[in-house]
Amino acid sequence: MSDALARACRRTAEKGTQWILGQLLEDGSFGDEATDLAACYKLPMLLLLTGRMRDAHRVLDRIVADFARNDGDFGTEEETRTADPVLAQYPGYMTGWIALGALRVGRFDVAMPAFEWLRGFHDPETGGATLSGPDGDADDPISTLMTAHLGYAALFFGDHALAHACGKALADMYAAQPEPEKRLMLRMTRDGGFVEPESDDEAALHVVEAGREDQAFFFVGYPIAFLTQLYRATGDEAALETARRYADFALRCGPGIEVNHFAHKVAWGMGLLHRATGDARHHALARAITEHLIDEQGDDGGWLEDDPLTARLDQSAEVCIWLTELSALI
Repeated sequence: MSDALARACRRTAEKGTQWILGQLLEDGSFGDEATDLAACYKLPMLLLLTGRMRDAHRVLDRIVADFARNDGDFGTEEETRTADPVLAQYPGYMTGWIALGALRVGRFDVAMPAFEWLRGFHDPETGGATLSGPDGDADDPISTLMTAHLGYAALFFGDHALAHACGKALADMYAAQPEPEKRLMLRMTRDGGFVEPESDDEAALHVVEAGREDQAFFFVGYPIAFLTQLYRATGDEAALETARRYADFALRCGPGIEVNHFAHKVAWGMGLLHRATGDARHHALARAITEHLIDEQGDDGGWLEDDPLTARLDQSAEVCIWLTELSALI
C-alpha cells in the first residue's frame, strides 16, 4: 500500500473511533439503546490500538460489571449470550476478543480466566476448536472460524503448542475439502466429513462459494491472518503454505469479494500475507478491499448505517481495528 492509503486508513479509523466514543457514556456503557455484549466486546482492542488506554480500562470495567460469568466467560444474560443470531452460534467468539483485548491492555485479571475458558473449545483429537466448546456434545463440529480464533489467541498467550495444533487442523480441513476450487466448507465432523447446510438460511454459516457475492468472507480471512502470524511467530513453513491455500481460495472468489463489507478480515489477512510472501496478488486484494471499506464509511463515521446501533458498533469497531492494523502493513 502507498503512504497515502496508509494515512487514509488512519484517518478513517480515527473518524470511526470518534463516532463510537460519541455514543459511549462516562460509565463505559452505551446506555439503554445498546445493552448487548455485542456492542462492546471489540472495543478494548480498538481503544488500545488507537492510543486510548484509559478508555480501554473503562470499557473493560463495564464489561466485567455487566457481562462477566463465574467461569471466565461473558454473556449478556445468564441464559442468553447475545441477541445477535449469528454471534449466538459462536459462543467462544466474543469471549476470545475480550481475552485478547484485555491481555494487550494488561488486564490479566480479565484475560487469563477468559483464555482458560476459551481453551475448553480445543478438541485434542483433531487439534481444532469446536463450535460450541464446553457446552457441546460428541457431535459438535470443528469450526474454521473458532479454530483460527483459538489459534490466534494462543499465539498472544504464548501457547505455541496449541497454536500449532490449530494450524494443523486448518491444514487438515483444507486438505479434506471436497471441492476446493468451488467452495470452502466451514464445519467439519470429528471423523473428517463436513456438515452440509440443511437450508439456504444455514448455508451462509456453513460454506463460502467462489464467485458468489454477499457472503461472510471473514470465514476465509481469519485463517489467512492466523496462519500467517503462526508462520511469523514460529517459522512453520507448513502454516505459511496453508495460508497461501486459503488465500488462493479468496482470490478465486472474484470481484465480489473486493466490495463486500464482511471481507474486512480478508484485507487484514492478505496484508499480513503480502508481508510474508511479497506476492503482488495478495497486496492487490488487500488494497482493493481496504479502499472499499474506506469508501463505504458513513458521514457520521460509522458503517452499516441502516443497521441497529449494536450491529453498527460491532462492525464499525472491527473495521477500525483492521484499518489501523493495515496502516502499519505498508
